[in-house]
Amino acid sequence: SIFSWGLLHYWLVTNEKDAPVFFSIFNNRSINSIKKKETSDYLFDLFVGQGVDNPNLLSIQKDVSTFISSYVFDDEDDNRNPEENLSCPLSKLKLIKRINRDTYIKTPVSASFIDYRLLFICLRERYPKKSFNIDDLFVDDCSPVLCFNMERSLFLSLLNEMKKKDLIDMNRTAGLNVVYIRSDISDDSLFKEYLNEKGILQI
Repeated sequence: SIFSWGLLHYWLVTNEKDAPVFFSIFNNRSINSIKKKETSDYLFDLFVGQGVDNPNLLSIQKDVSTFISSYVFDDEDDNRNPEENLSCPLSKLKLIKRINRDTYIKTPVSASFIDYRLLFICLRERYPKKSFNIDDLFVDDCSPVLCFNMERSLFLSLLNEMKKKDLIDMNRTAGLNVVYIRSDISDDSLFKEYLNEKGILQI
């Protein structure tokens, strides 16, 4: 389901140690337009600045190509081997869009591709102390807002859905805009609830 791919995407792009290119592209607000050479060069300089020991430009270039093929089904590639199946179902999330032959951009997640329960799981994982400031979501590494290229209006709408379901409380007094995670419902229960609601699987 799209819920499953959303979770896999979030876990992938928040894994800085094992997937630094995926992490950096989605968590860096300076990166919006993605070009294989320019993005690889930018990430190389970024990793050097972060003190990474001997980053390999060729490896980064390969990772950027893997990144693109993970999120974009490149059906316009006339040189594609018909027996080669490298496109990943993460392309269903439509978080990366091809503009021309060499340029891709990050695109905001659609409301039809992200459920409030998926966002709740990601928020609870990102903020284990069970509270956060709404404005921090737009700058914090591993924030679901950044990782899903989420527009503010959609994010607030999903928060309201969570509040209606008693998953969170919100305090917007004195300009604090703090969210408190109140429910301890398991991720598994939320996932099963989603599957049942969508008629994907009766559990």
